[in-house]
Amino acid sequence: MLLDEVQTPGPPAAGRARRRRRTVLVVLLVALVGVTVATLESASTAPAPMPRVAITFPGDPDVVESDWGNEDVYGAAGSYVLAYEHDDRTTMVLPWSGGDVVGARLGDDEHNLLTVEGIAQDGGTLLVDVLVTNCRYFHERAIDIYTGITLTLDDGGTQVVPFDRPLLVKSPMLASCPDRTLDRGDDARGNTFRRGG
Repeated sequence: MLLDEVQTPGPPAAGRARRRRRTVLVVLLVALVGVTVATLESASTAPAPMPRVAITFPGDPDVVESDWGNEDVYGAAGSYVLAYEHDDRTTMVLPWSGGDVVGARLGDDEHNLLTVEGIAQDGGTLLVDVLVTNCRYFHERAIDIYTGITLTLDDGGTQVVPFDRPLLVKSPMLASCPDRTLDRGDDARGNTFRRGG
């Protein structure tokens, strides 16, 4: 018998299975390392969430602090309550150390009980001029709840600044809202009428 005619026996089936398992484990380990590295890189480049900030309304007697509020959610007990006085103006002050602010918005709908009219930066604080209005779009027992303010920055980006406690504004009774008529359906224009009705 010639030497090249001699056949060597292949590895036993158990050895082939072990090698296959080892290959699968190596592939999985490499994939896991890749996913971990990608996750760590994205976590290091993602902006840190904004801390909750305390807001003040210096000199405004219509703002009081209430005991109502979820301490587990906000980390502080209580809430701010702004009494609704139609077309009243007030200034909200909050700490701000970010970029230049060119706009601000309270609430997430077209009509809110508080409308931002102007903003100014003063050192490490932001002064937000607020108009109390739009009661015609609210049921008289409605409460508008603000958990933060959305700032528009000069670079075109936006930043949501969460409040340390919610700011509550209760819609006035019918007689205290000069723009509201006795017919509750007058301002019920589809989704524009926001609360009740």
